[in-house]
Amino acid sequence: MKFSLAAVVATAALMKMVVNGIASADYMRASTQGYQPQANTIMTSNTFRCKTGAQAAKKSAAVAAGSSVGFQMNAGAKIQHPGPLQVWMSKATGDLSSYDSSGACFKGVYNKNVVTFTIPKDLAAGDYLVRPEHLALHKPSGTEFYSNCGQIKITGSGTKTPTATAKFPGVYDSNTAGLSPKNAKSYPIPGTTLVTCELSLPMSRITRGMRSAEDQQDNAFFTPLNILFLLVNLYTIYVLLRPTPPPVLPKEPAATVFRVFNPRTLLPFTGENDMPIYLAVRGRVFDVSHGRNFYGPGGPYSNFAGRDASRGLALGSFDEDMLTEDLDGPLDPLEGLGPDEIEALQGWEENFDSKYLVVGRLTAVGDEEK
Repeated sequence: MKFSLAAVVATAALMKMVVNGIASADYMRASTQGYQPQANTIMTSNTFRCKTGAQAAKKSAAVAAGSSVGFQMNAGAKIQHPGPLQVWMSKATGDLSSYDSSGACFKGVYNKNVVTFTIPKDLAAGDYLVRPEHLALHKPSGTEFYSNCGQIKITGSGTKTPTATAKFPGVYDSNTAGLSPKNAKSYPIPGTTLVTCELSLPMSRITRGMRSAEDQQDNAFFTPLNILFLLVNLYTIYVLLRPTPPPVLPKEPAATVFRVFNPRTLLPFTGENDMPIYLAVRGRVFDVSHGRNFYGPGGPYSNFAGRDASRGLALGSFDEDMLTEDLDGPLDPLEGLGPDEIEALQGWEENFDSKYLVVGRLTAVGDEEK
């Protein structure tokens, strides 16, 4: 089942489920890909369902049919990449913790930028896998899929079983319209049609008594237009009479000094103890302090702070073995990377070039003077 979507945008994974106003990662299936997207080259793989290495969630959220469920992005990230966001659901055919989402999926509703959707009120009760999915269309090489799977147990008296369904893999392929849009004015949103639900809006009857002509005359001055006119006049008088504060000259930004780093001298720049946050990509050192939520202590990319992040960014991995273990040895030559990994790394470099300053270059220990 596919819920509604909006052609808006996102740049990080939806890592928590929001139920009754409380966000928790306990309902989400963790994967070895972490916050990284899936490439369009794996659309036909079973791992496309819930990401590579997805494990059962710690528990399932109890949700009544007709109520709202939301998804929260990691580390305070905001929606940035152009492309639609949609939510898929699949009813489990057995134990939800071991269900692999191989059954029929249907599409449901997305509400503006809150990443919240409403469970159809008449949907049949049971265990469901929920798959929020953002199709990021910012790369000319193809769509990136930011998705995750959560587990919910729907309660209620509904009996509806959606008929507009699809299978993962199978819902998309290289020829799917909307995965490589060329004309934004006629963009077709990929996937099945939406599942709709009945909405019942309570009607309130409002009665008013007749006022006498005398009452109307007494209150003639207190019309909304007159009150608005009075407030505008009072504000104008306030602006004209208030004292003008002395001008404050902005502080000059601190000068950026281009330095030569080696792995040991780069290591302290992790954002701790009031230090800036630096990381290296293919020999260039970037100041990513403005991205503290991502690269600073506790952020999803904190492993890269003070280190050469090239291989980890190329492979989309946060594992420690992506970092050079011998700080006094040669720099990582990035051998063994395929065309897709090289392209991913170039995409990260372009992103850094547009957002962060280059503050130095990285060399091996002993090569600083070369």
